Amino acid sequence: MVIYSNNLHEKLQGIAISRDYLKYNTPFCDIVDDPEFQLDIDLAVGYNNAINGNLAVAENFVQNLVLNSGQLDWSTLDYYTSKIVNNPIFDSIVRDIKSRFDTPELYSDGYQESLNDQLKDCLNSPCNLFLDTSDSIGRMAQAASTKSAANTFGVGDLKDTFTNMIGELDQAVFNKIPALFQDGFVEVTQLANKAWTNTQAVLAGKKNLSELSKLAQGGQSLRNTDKVYRYTPDIKSYFDFNTTGSAILNKVKENLGGCFDKYQNKYRYNPYIDNTSFPSGTHPVYVNGETIEADGANKVQRVTDNNKNMKGQTGNFSSLPPYDNTPVNGKGYSDGKVALSKTFTLQSKKRGVTSHYSVFAGLVDYGEKRVWYEDYSALAGDKMTLKGISNLGENTYRIGASYMSSGGLTELEKAITGQLSDSDKRSIGLNNVTGAIAVGWKHDLTDEGMENLYNTPKSGIVNDGVAISQTLFRRFTNDPTVTPLSKNYKTPLQLSNEFFAAMRVPNGKWYYYKVIDWNGQKESNVDMTVGAYQHFMRANDLGELGGASKGVPIGNTGWSRIKKIAHDNLGTIEVKLCQGSIDNIKAQMGDMPEELVETNPNVSYAMGGATRNKPIQPKLANMINAASAKSGYRIVVYSGGQVAARDGGINGKNRTGSKRHDDGWAADIRVYDGNTRLSAENPNHYDRLYQFSKILKSVGIESIGAGPGYMAGNLHIDIAISNGRSGARATKWGVNGRSANTPRWLRSV
Repeated sequence: MVIYSNNLHEKLQGIAISRDYLKYNTPFCDIVDDPEFQLDIDLAVGYNNAINGNLAVAENFVQNLVLNSGQLDWSTLDYYTSKIVNNPIFDSIVRDIKSRFDTPELYSDGYQESLNDQLKDCLNSPCNLFLDTSDSIGRMAQAASTKSAANTFGVGDLKDTFTNMIGELDQAVFNKIPALFQDGFVEVTQLANKAWTNTQAVLAGKKNLSELSKLAQGGQSLRNTDKVYRYTPDIKSYFDFNTTGSAILNKVKENLGGCFDKYQNKYRYNPYIDNTSFPSGTHPVYVNGETIEADGANKVQRVTDNNKNMKGQTGNFSSLPPYDNTPVNGKGYSDGKVALSKTFTLQSKKRGVTSHYSVFAGLVDYGEKRVWYEDYSALAGDKMTLKGISNLGENTYRIGASYMSSGGLTELEKAITGQLSDSDKRSIGLNNVTGAIAVGWKHDLTDEGMENLYNTPKSGIVNDGVAISQTLFRRFTNDPTVTPLSKNYKTPLQLSNEFFAAMRVPNGKWYYYKVIDWNGQKESNVDMTVGAYQHFMRANDLGELGGASKGVPIGNTGWSRIKKIAHDNLGTIEVKLCQGSIDNIKAQMGDMPEELVETNPNVSYAMGGATRNKPIQPKLANMINAASAKSGYRIVVYSGGQVAARDGGINGKNRTGSKRHDDGWAADIRVYDGNTRLSAENPNHYDRLYQFSKILKSVGIESIGAGPGYMAGNLHIDIAISNGRSGARATKWGVNGRSANTPRWLRSV
């Protein structure tokens, strides 16, 4: 871009009201339509309108500045950045930008797509202007960070260790750096050399440096039996190069500002994976000889500075705090169908507690005639929550809104009493509680309501559930003992209603809450919607919701509007994050309700002498009963459930063959028409077996095995695939268990 007298941004402030105003009322008419200045003009107009209170313009201005920061001169960036961070109107927008760089995997809008795409440009990528350190200087300091005991060593004037920093950098890259930074780099290089020499003087003794240098230059041994040096080049301590290199980087960060952390993320630690997108969750990276956890954008969690590291080398060492100290117990589990985290222990959110639960969103409680709301709006995402919009979007899966329409309590009263016209409803819209009440949306506060994901416009049901913080989510996805079904929140698990938080009071009954949103909290947090919070309290006899006050009456309706900020202290809560279908999760948690098995005198069990002599699942038993009732046939179950290998099952002892029989999800049956046993080896029975197999399918049986040479003509049936008990996917087969051997009559079922 072109720099217009180096301070175009300053000259445009206050007068860039609009493009037309600049073009027809100012001396800048000649550059308004010049392509070289389009970005400068857009930023100036955007800034001047933003500071006049237009939040939408403010957000667009900041996003535009960041997205084009790789192309702008530093003077422009520094000018606008300083203005932004000192004006409260931009606070929530700045936090949003930081979050987009820290956790890009949590955003899926058009701006994030543009940002992710431009971050692939190594030399001109956008910069997180609101971090503390500089991208350009970070690239220059890269050579310093790669110095190690394996490739460099210097004592005093023996070698100027850092004078080759420019030589380690592509000259074309260096030439692109503004003169301001080139000068700064030279200053840092000189500082580094001096610091290195001083370090060697301290370690080896200043009076020894000259002698050590002569010995080294003459190729002589630095060892002398008559004289013992406190330090020589072949007595290397860990911190010599790695810690000093880091100290140089930290000095650069302190003095030259900008976007250095992004530099480290992008160039030093290489945050990209094969598909050039940011990975989610924390993962180990190798930094300065140590393995450290980095977040989804490869930003390292710094818990100490180099002064503390150097104290550690001299014996003055104190242990570092853990990356995340959320109390955890038990074991996680995964089998390809479900993934369960360990059990996390959370407390009520208050000062000093870093693993906690809290409450968000709104609730219309028709029973108690209360409209619960919140008003926290620090970030752009918080404002979406107040509109009743989660990370799943505004057109389908809605949560409880907190905002009222512009008509305030008067219009809310009309909505409650049904006095709004269709025209009023259209004008009010659905991004507020007034509109939601007007169209009849309600909450389902039953167990099923907490578990099911509702398309709100179609069902009329507002979703309640939980939002999981990114930190707690990482604890789950980075557990080496568990293989998560997905490391993403939204796709595919949230949208397929296969992501839940199981919650209970210690040793109590588990209740399941769908994950309806995410939050960017840096601590381990489960945020419950007000409806979910009320459900948990009532389910565990913990009382009723408490508000910040008694609330404000809504006209003469008998209703009140109450702000939900006082967190009812529910004591300790245990939480497991769960991925998979709710039935599979409950089955694995041992929390499936006992099904009542219908009685049928035509169904009997004769498994006494079989290896698979364990009971079959009630669900399967009911299907067999139903098939018998529909067909009129008598059925004998002669082979049922068996002990799974994971639970100690041993082939030939208490289990055999297929996994489908594990835990009772399969059965082998004999079918009798009167006194005649129907056999798949008898062609005269094929028609009856065909009709019976159609009945089996109609009652829910998923898989059937039968045919000549298979199980003496009897039938295998199961519902193992949908319940995660089969590695195979076949639903029909014949002899030797092969689908290719499926008899003709069974293929067409």
